[in-house]
Amino acid sequence: MYTLKETDIEYLVLACKSYQQNTGSEFLWEKYENIIEKLTIYKEQNLYATGMEYSEKGAMERTHS
Repeated sequence: MYTLKETDIEYLVLACKSYQQNTGSEFLWEKYENIIEKLTIYKEQNLYATGMEYSEKGAMERTHS
């Protein structure tokens, strides 16, 4: 089974938030919100379950420090 890394998930969330802010459609805004929620759940279930490191600030901070 293929799993996403914490940084992959965070980049996807950032992309969704960017598109979400730039859409003029309430329908699309809600779709992006739904995807963000699913990615967050995936991150919690898969990273916590495997014992991988998780922090609220995440790997984005680690990659830029």
